[in-house]
Amino acid sequence: MDPAARWTYPAPENYLNHFPDLVRIFGCRAFECGTAHFIGDAQAVALWLPPGIQPDEEALMAHFQRTVPEQEHDALFSVFEQMGQYHPDEPHWYLPLIGVDPAQQGKGYGSALLKHALRLCDEDGRGARKVCAINLGEPDKAGT
Repeated sequence: MDPAARWTYPAPENYLNHFPDLVRIFGCRAFECGTAHFIGDAQAVALWLPPGIQPDEEALMAHFQRTVPEQEHDALFSVFEQMGQYHPDEPHWYLPLIGVDPAQQGKGYGSALLKHALRLCDEDGRGARKVCAINLGEPDKAGT
């Protein structure tokens, strides 16, 4: 489960209604760039954004303005602003989302996805940044 999304949508029905769209907004550019990696029939997925590619911030802000109560906007946007202060300035790979089906956890799928992508980062000579992991059950050693 994504802790940031659960904080944004604490009521279960809101989380279930709005988190899928949030994943689509965050992940769509990974599919466009061919950097959405998966194992099997999507038992595990990592949505990477290559250097220079950012999530659609306009779509994200519109989504949050539409789905988060207005009285919570200041706190939410303040958190994003604070997170942005820690983003590297140099081009880097960005992992906004990684997740493993709860029934498949503990098999090393999350670790395999991370190792694969980090090897690509090493070959590219650029760093990587991870924001959150979706853990719907017990995490394996890598936390995914």
